[in-house]
Order: sequence, then C-alpha cells, then structure tokens
Amino acid sequence: MLRRNLLQENAVLAAMSARDSELIRAMLEPVTLHAGDTLYEPRRPLRDIYFPVSASIALLLAAEEDSAGIAMVGNDGMLGTGLMLGVEIAASRAVVVSAGDAYRIAGNRLKAVAEESPELRMLFLRCAHLLTLQAALTAVCNRRHLVKQQLCRWLSWMIDHTPSWDLYVTHSAIAVSLGVRREAITEALGKLQDAGAVACSRGRISVLEPRLLHQGACSCYSLLKAEHGRLLGMDAGEDQCEPPESRPRSSVSRLALTNASTSASAWARSSP
Repeated sequence: MLRRNLLQENAVLAAMSARDSELIRAMLEPVTLHAGDTLYEPRRPLRDIYFPVSASIALLLAAEEDSAGIAMVGNDGMLGTGLMLGVEIAASRAVVVSAGDAYRIAGNRLKAVAEESPELRMLFLRCAHLLTLQAALTAVCNRRHLVKQQLCRWLSWMIDHTPSWDLYVTHSAIAVSLGVRREAITEALGKLQDAGAVACSRGRISVLEPRLLHQGACSCYSLLKAEHGRLLGMDAGEDQCEPPESRPRSSVSRLALTNASTSASAWARSSP
C-alpha cells in the first residue's frame, strides 16, 4: 500500500482527484529504473504506463540508422499516454536517461479506471497535449537554436525533475537526446564549466549555478514550463535555483564564481 504523500512526487498522480487516486493506489507498483533501460521499442506492443518520480526518460524517434530525442518524461508527466488514447503499438523508443524511481501500472487496468472517470480522461488528454507540445518545441528548437541553448534547456529541465543537482549522464546520452554530435555537447559543457555553471567529471555533470543555465536556455524552456503550470497546476514560476532540503545540493565543491554572471552572459552571446 502506497502512502498518499508518495503520490505527490509525480505531477500527474498529484493532479488526480481523491477518488481516482484511491482507485489506482493499489494498482501502482514502485520500480527502480536504471540508465539505459529500454521501456518501449518501436512497433512493439504497449503494455505498461510509468509515472516517474526521480527517473528521467527520453523518447527517441529512429530515422534510418540514427535516432533523435523528441521529448523527455520526468516527474512532471507520464510515459504511455498513447495507451489512454487507444494506441497499442509504440511509435518511438523510450530509454531511461537518468536512473531513479517510478510507479508502474498495467495499461489495461488504468484504462478501465479512466473509462469510468471523465476527470481522469481529461487529465490524460492534457498529458498527451503537453507531450505533443514538447515534441513540437523540440523540432523547432533543434532547427532554430544553438547547441548551447538546447543544452541549457535540457539541463534546466533535468534539475527541475530530478532530486539532485548531480546528474549521472554521459555526453553521448545527451547528444542522442538532442540529436546532435557528442563533440558539440562536450564543447558546450566545457564553456558552461568555464562560466562556473557546472562541474563535469566522467559520467557526471554537477550543476553549481542553475541561474546561469536559465540565462543561457532558449525560450522553449519557459514556454513548456508555463504550459505545465497552466494545465497540471504546477508552479511555473517555481525557482529551482535554491534547492530545498529534499533536493540535495551538488556534492562537488563549488567553483569560485567571481564574475560568473558576466562570464555566462558573454558565453550566451558567443557563437557556437
């Protein structure tokens, strides 16, 4: 049996009515997801739905021998909205980018509950809209914005939806999520590190100053965050720059940040 306060750790579960929450509580299975786990494969049946708590999942669309990220799912959403819309076969691959916890539920069981609840159906339609919007913004972002802006958007999203500012993710995983070359990610991260925003080590990126990431991010980040706030009741203006006690600060010693803001502004204006 899950405690009610645990359900508040995912925005979609938290947005459910008390009645719907009670109905699905016993159906939710806590699971631990590991980086690299593949949850969905293209052209394979969809069976389970996931509500991430601390894990982050990338949706990847394959094109010939390559693949590119179209959306990210964290504790702001759910993986498997298609099942709620009558889609039974996956169109994209879902891969865990950052390890963590989630709740899993069989799609047919959740769909049966939704058929009896207009409020729940409306909630899932909103989740589908947000995922579609994110995919559209990602397409525009990849075409219009610089790699460094995309990276700042991606990192800002990650620290909004994971419990720590230490991100255990490789440059290659980020490159796949953004659909760019790994070398471009390494170069942009190097500039961010020089500006004092992050500290990088093998397999880990520690965020030191999220305000600098927000400064460098493209407008897609704020647009999507505002829409989440409007539709799911999340605080779109919530400032993640000062972590609460439940979000531990990076374990990496803070770099000297004298003139960091000036450096970041110059970095944001520079050409790639």
